[in-house]
Amino acid sequence: MTKIQRLLFHICLGLGCLFLADLWKMQVVLGAHSLFFSALNIVGPLVGFWGGSWVVFVVLLLKRFIVWTFLGSSLLSPFSTYLPTLCAAWYWNMPNKIIRFFLPVACMVAFMFHPVGAQAWVYTLYWLIPIMIYFFPNKSLFTHALAATFIQHAVGSVIWLYCVSSTPALWYSLLPVVIVERLIFASGMVIVVKLVQVCRLYLVRIFTSFKLSHSFFG
Repeated sequence: MTKIQRLLFHICLGLGCLFLADLWKMQVVLGAHSLFFSALNIVGPLVGFWGGSWVVFVVLLLKRFIVWTFLGSSLLSPFSTYLPTLCAAWYWNMPNKIIRFFLPVACMVAFMFHPVGAQAWVYTLYWLIPIMIYFFPNKSLFTHALAATFIQHAVGSVIWLYCVSSTPALWYSLLPVVIVERLIFASGMVIVVKLVQVCRLYLVRIFTSFKLSHSFFG
């Protein structure tokens, strides 16, 4: 398989996984009746775990383009779902300070700069989690997943704050919801990665056994 064929395979596989994940609606986004959290919040960031930076960008862009073209989409939805997922995917793919440290810091500043956000600044304390994880000497798969999902949360929250009318009370009401929601997403990422690794190992064993038996009888 050539590099181009491998790239096309990863793009098609990523698109298929994202559309399947998006079918599993998990929770209504508070403050919006037409937007849902779905398994896409778990699978989407993992595109960056397996693919290169271009694969991440192309897969998520194509997915959003198809939704815009054939399924219809609100003006807010592309920014509130695509960009946060892209940033979380880049967390997995690009281990640098810009994504893992400066981005959550910038989100905290942008949130508190908003008049409503300034009255609900406690909400931004959640985004200290990826900042602290950045300084961990030994990071586990779960801590990486936790940091990625909180970066996704930070970017999405800032976009929501500036695009949708809200109140400080709304943000305070979300505080107990966020931690449960993000722990579920992070745990889901770990489970998906482990399942894929087990399935890949199983398929390799089957392929190897088939190849050996074929060469023996051939």
